[in-house]
Amino acid sequence: MVLALIAISFCGCVSKSRAEKKAQEAFMLGQQTALRQIQNAPKVITVQGDVQNNIIPWTNDMTLAKAILAAKWRGLREPKFVTIIRGEESYKIKMSDFIAAGEDLPLEAGDVIILER
Repeated sequence: MVLALIAISFCGCVSKSRAEKKAQEAFMLGQQTALRQIQNAPKVITVQGDVQNNIIPWTNDMTLAKAILAAKWRGLREPKFVTIIRGEESYKIKMSDFIAAGEDLPLEAGDVIILER
């Protein structure tokens, strides 16, 4: 009887071990698939506001001014504010301050630009 219980316990452990291994393999496969999807995703800048083009292809030399020009602002007046959202961070800038500074800001793939009146 004791031998039978040991045999059953041993078989249960092997099955549990096998199940855990399969679960770990499935998790790793999911991680690899997600990473490939991120790497193969088109690199873009999203522009929100009264613009003709909301999606702008990102390039290595993409800047805020280039993105705004490519988005083609349609408003009657120039936007008053521009907000750059990058991940968890956001930066709100008065458009007049941006223009007065005379310096452009580099953008990264995935940045979101919000133009406000």
